[in-house]
Amino acid sequence: MKKTIFVLFCVLAVQALVFSGGGAQASSSAERGSYLAGLGWVIPPDEIYVDSYIAQSDYGYPFPESGGALRVIPAAGFKDNAAYLFMGLRGGKEEFSALPPLNISFVIDISGSMGAQDKLEWVKESFHIFIEQVRPRDFVSVVIFDNNVELLFKPATISSRQDRDQFKRQVDALRPRGSTNIYGGMVMGYQQVEANYRQDYTNRVILLTDGMDNASGKSRKEFLDFCTRYKEQGINISTIALGAEADISLMVDMAIAGGSSSRFISDRAVMEQTFGSELDRLVAAAARNLSMELVLADGVSLKETWGYSYWTSGKSIHYTLDTLHNGDYETIVAEALLDGPARPGTVLGNFTLSYIDVSGSTHREGPFPIVLGTEPGGFIADPRVREAEGYIALARGLIDIGNKAPAISEQRQQINNTDTPEMAALRRDVITGLNGFLEITRSLKAYLEAISASLGGGKYAPEMKILENYETSFGRSRDAYSKEE
Repeated sequence: MKKTIFVLFCVLAVQALVFSGGGAQASSSAERGSYLAGLGWVIPPDEIYVDSYIAQSDYGYPFPESGGALRVIPAAGFKDNAAYLFMGLRGGKEEFSALPPLNISFVIDISGSMGAQDKLEWVKESFHIFIEQVRPRDFVSVVIFDNNVELLFKPATISSRQDRDQFKRQVDALRPRGSTNIYGGMVMGYQQVEANYRQDYTNRVILLTDGMDNASGKSRKEFLDFCTRYKEQGINISTIALGAEADISLMVDMAIAGGSSSRFISDRAVMEQTFGSELDRLVAAAARNLSMELVLADGVSLKETWGYSYWTSGKSIHYTLDTLHNGDYETIVAEALLDGPARPGTVLGNFTLSYIDVSGSTHREGPFPIVLGTEPGGFIADPRVREAEGYIALARGLIDIGNKAPAISEQRQQINNTDTPEMAALRRDVITGLNGFLEITRSLKAYLEAISASLGGGKYAPEMKILENYETSFGRSRDAYSKEE
């Protein structure tokens, strides 16, 4: 009996590890969900953001033509009485050597928990990659923190082999210790960037941590107010959360308040990629202060929308995005209801946007009509919309499981504390609930497999891993409880 309870506990443990919505975490939710599911956890429903699942794929967006700052890719589809209006954005891509100069302060958590899974070693190896890319005009500083805060590498340009080797030696000497004062580290990082602020530079704090602030005593509001204040001065913050114990909610909210992006990183390879080939997507902008508007056509009403901060006025939905990074992709999807039949060629709405490019010039583009195509039986015709709708279906299914999991967990606890004939009835209820989870999981697997096959295969790999882990865990727990019958 003890073994049965232990297995179910691992499956149904509900952890408050929130990852909030919006563009700040576009690469994170599915990877983090796969990570948690691999640990045998049901992903809490308040950690499942449809935005994040939609936003992680680039959907094969083409880059802008003729060196433009961005490109808009509109599309639409219809399925199960719902219309999907799809708006993709792709930032212009410049090589790292051609990017505006950088003024960056890295703020690194060296608390004791960074020794687990060799996370601090990931950081060291990634910094070896980063420092080889830095140009003589770039300012770099490094702040470290545990319960105390220290300026490890004061703001300086890196212009020689000697400078690079000295940087590596100082980083390599770091050892995990102490507790976690994220606020103090953040403050000192901002101060280093502020000291060398230049309007024509990318002025950025990059915070890396695997934990929660347990040494500063500061409130969430104080964190976010601080980030907002510096964003208004032209200094942004990007956050990188390492592992399951990081305060993901705070990291994402800081990135949103600070006008940049957040990443969740679960292993050394992703860390090295982020600091190598994808560093420009973390720090350099293609466009800023994006203001976007979707105006729905007559007979089209909004049901739900995902992508970024938004507000509505009549038939218009207004979205904002602080930064579209160099070579990066962003996606907005609106789910709508139609008053009449879904006829091919119907214009469901029009999309316009304005933004500021890296030279400081303001642009306005659009309107881009969003036109419904011809839908074959069973699938949305447009492949990008079809893929996005699969993410929406998956996220809703995971939320359904997450909402039901606490009730089964409570029944498990009752079984653990019951020595009466009621135990058998409770056990049957748990088995029924687990069978329900298996039905949802298998249905989602089949649906995503079919979409992936229709798109040529290779889609939804992290999502399928979540479902495979769920299927294994739920099946084992169901079988273990069934043996007690």
